[in-house]
Amino acid sequence: MARAGATLDEIERFVLAVRSRIRFFAVLDTVKHLVRSGRAPPLASLAVDVLQIQPILTSAGGRIVMLARARTRRRALQAMVERMARDVGERPVRVAVFHAAAQEEAERLRFEGVERFVCHECLLVTTTPAMGLYTGPGLLGLAYYTDPTGC
Repeated sequence: MARAGATLDEIERFVLAVRSRIRFFAVLDTVKHLVRSGRAPPLASLAVDVLQIQPILTSAGGRIVMLARARTRRRALQAMVERMARDVGERPVRVAVFHAAAQEEAERLRFEGVERFVCHECLLVTTTPAMGLYTGPGLLGLAYYTDPTGC
């Protein structure tokens, strides 16, 4: 919007309007980084690392919460895409596939998104070092929103 000449006020109004429609899902390889930071209980490490439970994370009320659990990473990724499909339907969508040291998986997830959904935009992005500090390598997720006006 800035490159197109929008003012800061116009950009702010747009961001505030879109913020409530943004959804995201993520899956981690391990929760040991969350446990070390105090953001997850030590028992979570047992469930995820030993029992190979893959928590699917999302945002609710400004907090990161577990949406669901899957037995394998592949099933967790499938569940994320299916949830997105229920949310999006046939509407055009803007998507960001994000990852921390999971480039190949992220590229496959992006390809699936482009093939399956009407993507107005589908970005592939690496997470910030600050996020990687808490999640560790292997984070993979989707962030998206639909626009009732067709993006």
